Amino acid sequence: MSILLLCTSPGGQNSITWQYCRFFERALGVDNCSIELVGREPEAWQKNRNDFTTLVAKIKAASAVVFVSPVFQLMLPAQVLGLLGLLRAEAKLLVGKPVLLVTVSFHHFDNLAHDWFSRSLADAKSVPGLGLALGLFDLFDLAKRRAAEAAFLFWAATGAPSTVPLPQLPAASANDDFILCLVDDMANPRVMHLVEALAGQLQLPVRQYDLASPGLSSGCRACLTCLGSGVCRIPDAVAKVHSTLIDQAAAIVWCGEVENHFFSTRFKAFLDRWFFRGLQPILRGKVSALLTPSSLDDEPEVRQYFEAFSASLGARWAGVWDEPKGRDAKNADGLAHFAAHLEWMVRSGAAYGDNFLALASHKIKRDAVFALQTVLWRWHEWYRRNGLYDFPGQRWFDRLKNGIVSCLLRIPALRRRQAARLRLDLGRGFKTAGLSQTAASDDEVTDWSR
Repeated sequence: MSILLLCTSPGGQNSITWQYCRFFERALGVDNCSIELVGREPEAWQKNRNDFTTLVAKIKAASAVVFVSPVFQLMLPAQVLGLLGLLRAEAKLLVGKPVLLVTVSFHHFDNLAHDWFSRSLADAKSVPGLGLALGLFDLFDLAKRRAAEAAFLFWAATGAPSTVPLPQLPAASANDDFILCLVDDMANPRVMHLVEALAGQLQLPVRQYDLASPGLSSGCRACLTCLGSGVCRIPDAVAKVHSTLIDQAAAIVWCGEVENHFFSTRFKAFLDRWFFRGLQPILRGKVSALLTPSSLDDEPEVRQYFEAFSASLGARWAGVWDEPKGRDAKNADGLAHFAAHLEWMVRSGAAYGDNFLALASHKIKRDAVFALQTVLWRWHEWYRRNGLYDFPGQRWFDRLKNGIVSCLLRIPALRRRQAARLRLDLGRGFKTAGLSQTAASDDEVTDWSR
């Protein structure tokens, strides 16, 4: 198997994107893994057709292609859009090719980039991976993991061929770990086919709960009784489902079929009832994923909702398994990778960087609880006790340090020197982990104008 890593940053070897590529190249342990610097302007590819022809040949020869990219202004850089447009113009170049996008910016605006990339790959009839969103500081966490775990991350996300051996999973964190499938309607054969297929691929035990059971009576009635008591006044099975299943599960898998651009009214009614638990991140430490026999190609809001809802409750998002148009519904190999990725996250405790949806949902809830603490006093005490208030303005040391640095950077000469060294200093931070090649000097900045 050969993996081609495309470093798309215009900064070339003086970029954080390059550091990520170097890390994955070493951690994967693949015999034939290479990195290509492709952060050129589209016009540069047009002028140097030999370089473009060479790149096309390498993509054809690769078993999987990984785009590693920063995020500029909420989207991938213009250089990436231009390059992908040129590649799609090559007849059948990406058809059936496993392609993965790894975004490495730290401001979390990556969900739009991944949505666009997935749609573009679907047009090119390639095989998009699960997609990885990693922030600037996530590389330090990756560097601490064993190489086998990092290799498994790529193995699962790229949908590697079944001929590639499965890296060994870390041991389960507890003997009683189980994965809970919340099923919209267990009488739906399309949904249950996927649920049973997923259970057959998992080593951890799977429990199922039917949301169509008579124990669930209605949605939230907005009586606000739970604000003071913490208990829902509707006498049905919702509280018991939380205490006996949701609170005990290591992972939650939302299972249903899209109807009228979302899951059923019954499913949404069940989620609305979670309000009695307050704005507490009750899924903290758990893994969350979405499983549906529907195609989400034209339903991005479904994935976005469950990703944001899960993140607002503290869950670690493991991705989506749907049936995009043109994919074989019996693609057991792809479902096996989804299952392996889900189980790997449960066992390893791995978490990817939050995207904008996840980060915003957490911040909004945190601010609401803090501002309404006289009314939401029970939730406010829980947030304060668990350290979920992270307002940087409340830390006097940080305010003093930032004030001093800001004053120093008002000196023109010092400001220019700091700006010139910023890229190189960011890259040098990973040398201690053995991730970086010899740091480039100021004279070795890659020239993409040619």
